[in-house]
Amino acid sequence: MNKKYLLSSKQGILLIIGIVFILVSVILVKSFLLNNDRIQSEIQLKQALGDEKPTIVFFHSTTCDPCIQMMENVGSAYPEFSKSIVLVDVNVSDVRNHELLRDQGVRFIPSLVFYDRHGQSEIVYGVKTSEEIREHILILLDN
Repeated sequence: MNKKYLLSSKQGILLIIGIVFILVSVILVKSFLLNNDRIQSEIQLKQALGDEKPTIVFFHSTTCDPCIQMMENVGSAYPEFSKSIVLVDVNVSDVRNHELLRDQGVRFIPSLVFYDRHGQSEIVYGVKTSEEIREHILILLDN
């Protein structure tokens, strides 16, 4: 038997401790990153509402055809208002966003939640054209 591949009991214990340490570290880092990302949308929404800024929360997935159409429509309508309205983009396929989805009471996608400066909200479900989104934004800015 070749002795250079055998570990002493001390080395074996140290190796096991090292592997356990690495596994625990990876799990903790993943948990931190997941919670940190989930909180980011919530922080963005709370900050915008706290600053009394009109806000749009866009709930969608990247796999449904109506959602993909809405991503294009929101992408077309929003830029001209980007200095006066906050857009919170929420991909519902990402489990980190499920709590925000529940908190907002959204049951269907695609959905837009429009918040005025006073925190009053209106939920709009389904595909809307760029022009319909612009109209909602203009109404939002008038309130």
